[in-house]
Amino acid sequence: MVAAVHAMDDELDRTWTLADLADITHLSPSRLRQLFLSSYGLTPIGWLTHQRVRKMAQLLHETHQAVRDIAKTVGWRNQAHAAQQFRKLTGLSPTEYRTETRSRAVAECFWCGQPIEDRTRRDGDMTERHCDLR
Repeated sequence: MVAAVHAMDDELDRTWTLADLADITHLSPSRLRQLFLSSYGLTPIGWLTHQRVRKMAQLLHETHQAVRDIAKTVGWRNQAHAAQQFRKLTGLSPTEYRTETRSRAVAECFWCGQPIEDRTRRDGDMTERHCDLR
């Protein structure tokens, strides 16, 4: 089962089938499905969908790539299907997610380096950027 997880992680953009994954793990498709359900609460393809959405969310937050390009990068050829799966798992469309995560500015504490909300004063004084530990 671990081999299937690693294979999907390594080739997220590949079109995987249950039969492909069963071959990698030397298990029957039904046994592999059963093991995934008991370990992850998801089928292998359900697990792959979660991983694709996770990677898509990361790329939406960290890059300026178009949603269609990100969808292709993570293995979905159809942007509408990618957006549907993304919304199903996150509650937001990819565009809404990008806007939402970018509007939450996160900074590092001026004193200790811990992530905090950016509370920099309008005059640029960085000393207001600190956590509650100070």
